[in-house]
Amino acid sequence: MNVDFTLASFLLTVLLVCNAKQWTVRERVHYLLAGYDSIGRPVQNATTPIQALIDVVLQQVVDLDEKNQVLVTSLLIQLKWRDEILSHKLQILRALIRRDWQPTDQTDSNGGGNLFDVDEISFVLPSDRIWTPDLYVYNNAADGNKGMLRVEESRLRVSECGEVTWNLPVTVQSLCNVDVLYFPFDHQICDVRIGSWMYDKAQFELHLASRSNDSKAMLNGIMENVELGIPEAKLFVQERITVDRMKFSQVTLRIHIKRRALFYGYTVIAPSILLCVLTIFSFWLPSGNAKKIDIGLTVFLFLYFLQVLIAENTPESNSTPLIGSFLTVVMTLNSLSLISATWVLYVHVQSKQDPCPAPPRLLWTMASRVMGPVTRTMYGQAQEKLYIQLHANRDVLNKTAEQDSNIASLTNAKDQSNIHVVHWLYIATVADRLLFQIYLFATLICIFIFLIYAPISYDVKI
Repeated sequence: MNVDFTLASFLLTVLLVCNAKQWTVRERVHYLLAGYDSIGRPVQNATTPIQALIDVVLQQVVDLDEKNQVLVTSLLIQLKWRDEILSHKLQILRALIRRDWQPTDQTDSNGGGNLFDVDEISFVLPSDRIWTPDLYVYNNAADGNKGMLRVEESRLRVSECGEVTWNLPVTVQSLCNVDVLYFPFDHQICDVRIGSWMYDKAQFELHLASRSNDSKAMLNGIMENVELGIPEAKLFVQERITVDRMKFSQVTLRIHIKRRALFYGYTVIAPSILLCVLTIFSFWLPSGNAKKIDIGLTVFLFLYFLQVLIAENTPESNSTPLIGSFLTVVMTLNSLSLISATWVLYVHVQSKQDPCPAPPRLLWTMASRVMGPVTRTMYGQAQEKLYIQLHANRDVLNKTAEQDSNIASLTNAKDQSNIHVVHWLYIATVADRLLFQIYLFATLICIFIFLIYAPISYDVKI
């Protein structure tokens, strides 16, 4: 093959020298590609590895599919390497052009050189006409053949010294191990690993371009994603060892992705907080109002809907998303509020029995001596108000009825039953207020831990 290539080059050189004419671009390209083999590596010595410079510009993070753990990125990859075969032919071509060059009408007004300078020979060629490296995305998430970094009908530039520059605008689908623990305040570290598919380090080796280590330069001009932000990115070279102990040169683009929580803020977080507020305000209803249970059930169903919505958009993993944990805790508090509302309603119903039974002594002691002071609901005031409401048409008690001594003086059975009614209503009132305080305190603690403290304290670096 080398003999045929040398012979073809020699014959074409003799033919062109004999013609002694101006060289057009078409003739130069024809000479350059005559006898060129795009299959083999373009080196004079088969043991010489091709040293390639690579630069990767992250144009946009298109999407992060958390469910399938796939990262879609738009990259601009620039490769530079020296083609020794083209370099040798360009030296010959330069000498031939210098020899055959003649001044024409394109000569400048000072009688200088041709406007098509013979010292500046560069070509733009189709990428399939010369040898190009077989770059592959090792952590490819698409179909196998789509992992090859190829652009149909792409062009590359060949300089006068045989240096080939190949720019590849590609969209890459790569695997990314998504950790959803802090979702939607999460940070993800995703890698895009690129290297030759068949050429090991003895044949092809990648090196970083001079500015590839600069994170700011790499992210310069990046198109923003409305959901995902890119605080930093890093490009570095690694060595990949295969199962048969072959060493390959690999370039890894490591991307730090920070989710913008604003979208989930008004679609998930804000509705959840408003539902908590709605449950809190339901405690303001009278303790015997059954509508409290209706409100609690409605809130519970909507929270469950949000929980299912989040589960459908996050991958299955050992860790539960932060927002999922928050919703679970809120649902638990909501369930407890439903149970407590049902119990308070039961206590309220006890007061409507005729004759009304006396509340258990322990329950009454807890309500009057523990829950009452905690909720700042003193028994005398509550007894007076509730008793007057029950007997609005009877002038049985006056303002001094709030004293225990006066209550004890009611000796007839009807009055004693009314006192039991007041006791039950007082127990229901203080229990409802105590549960309101517990729910309010627990809700504020959950909002602080899950939505304020955890997101602020969580950060990662690449």
